[in-house]
Amino acid sequence: MKLRSNALLIRNAYPLVTAPVGEYNFDTEGFYPWLQEYLESFGASKGAVRVMWKEHLEQQIRTSLEEPDSEIAIFLRLSATIAETEQLGHGAWVYWWRLIGPHPQIFMLTPLEQTAYELGFAALADEYRIARLQNPTEYAEFGEFLLDSQFFRTWFAEK
Repeated sequence: MKLRSNALLIRNAYPLVTAPVGEYNFDTEGFYPWLQEYLESFGASKGAVRVMWKEHLEQQIRTSLEEPDSEIAIFLRLSATIAETEQLGHGAWVYWWRLIGPHPQIFMLTPLEQTAYELGFAALADEYRIARLQNPTEYAEFGEFLLDSQFFRTWFAEK
C-alpha cells in the first residue's frame, strides 16, 4: 500500500512542479521524461534540482491557499467541493493527494519526519471533519481551514 500511495503522490507532484506558480499543469505528455529526471535526482550531483522543486512546490502550496483567484486554488476548491458532496470531510483528502502529499516525495524527509507529516495531516483532516459537523458554515472548504492550521505554519510558512 505504501509503495502504491508513494507512486500516486510522485505522479501528483508532476503537475505542481512543472507548472508556473499559481497554475496546475493538466498536460500529462511530459510526465515520463520528468519521471526519469525525478528518479535521476536521487544522485548526489542532482541535489540542487530537488531543492529547486521543493521550493517551487512550497510556493505552489502557499499560492493555492493565499491567492484564491489563482488557477491552482480554483481547481483545488472545485475538486474539494465535489468530494465534500460525496462525503463530509473528504475535501481534505483532495488537498492531500493533489497538493500536500507530494511534498515529502520531492524533498525526501527522514522516515520520522514523513510519519509526523502524514499523521499531522490525518489529524488535521479529522479536525476539519469535526469542525464541519459542529458548524458547517465556519469553514466552507478545507483550504481555508488548512491555511489557519498549525500544520500549515509548521511545514509551509515562509521562513
